[in-house]
Amino acid sequence: MSRPPALLGLLLALALLVGGTGASDLAGRYGALSHQTMCTCGCAQILGECNHVGCPNSTRMLRTLHTDLAGGMSDHAVLVAFAQEYGPTALASPLLTRFNETAWVVPPAVLILGLLLAVALLRRWRDNAGVPVERGPALTGAQTAALARVRRDTEEL
Repeated sequence: MSRPPALLGLLLALALLVGGTGASDLAGRYGALSHQTMCTCGCAQILGECNHVGCPNSTRMLRTLHTDLAGGMSDHAVLVAFAQEYGPTALASPLLTRFNETAWVVPPAVLILGLLLAVALLRRWRDNAGVPVERGPALTGAQTAALARVRRDTEEL
């Protein structure tokens, strides 16, 4: 007879432990997300640390954050909702999207590609610098005489 109450007590303790962990997890997520968002009142402070006296936005934003977390939204979904509701300036750092990834990757890639092309072009010019220039076909006697006459006539001008 003593086993069912002991088992019931163990299950009750386990339920309290799991329930307590959920509440502390919610508080931890609330604290973390309140430091990943910015107050939009113009004070340029992190939402969780906004000490702007009489702030018109922080109380409402913190309430929204608490409601979203209590509703079971994921951290990413909360940040996306904040960006949609309050604008992208409500996030302390931009979300990692394909556009942001592209904006970080493409400029350095273009710079490196341009440098590689410039090095290849300079090497090609350097390698071709010692190559003699091909002349046209050899001139005949009449052409050589005509060229000499043109040079002589133009020197007098």
